[in-house]
Amino acid sequence: SLEFAQLLYLLKAHPVNKLTPERLKSYLLYCIQTLKISENQLHSRINAIRFYFEQVLGREKFFMEIPCPRKPFLLPRVLNEKEIKRIFGQAGNLKHHLMPSLCYGMGFRVSEIVTLKIQHIDSTRMQVIDSGG
Repeated sequence: SLEFAQLLYLLKAHPVNKLTPERLKSYLLYCIQTLKISENQLHSRINAIRFYFEQVLGREKFFMEIPCPRKPFLLPRVLNEKEIKRIFGQAGNLKHHLMPSLCYGMGFRVSEIVTLKIQHIDSTRMQVIDSGG
């Protein structure tokens, strides 16, 4: 992969199978501090290197010494009222307006909306009684 090729390029003549955990940590610090790669790129590089060491070289314990950075837990971005109205305004007909309304108002997933049938709706009480899942 391209991520693994980046490591090989920096190692030049040094054999990759002779790489120590300390030297690998230095490489990852270089990626973070000097190259300023994103967290996703860093995880991709770590996974590519881990694959090589574990699957190709069979050195499963090698990565126990390399701490993997944890991805921060991020809350989803909440849409404001104007953005929600804009989404609903894109609907061309009643059916297309109903789908995002159910997703937003009831917290349905797209897969739940797709499997929803008329018999799942109590139109007298305006409730979904069984979404089929």
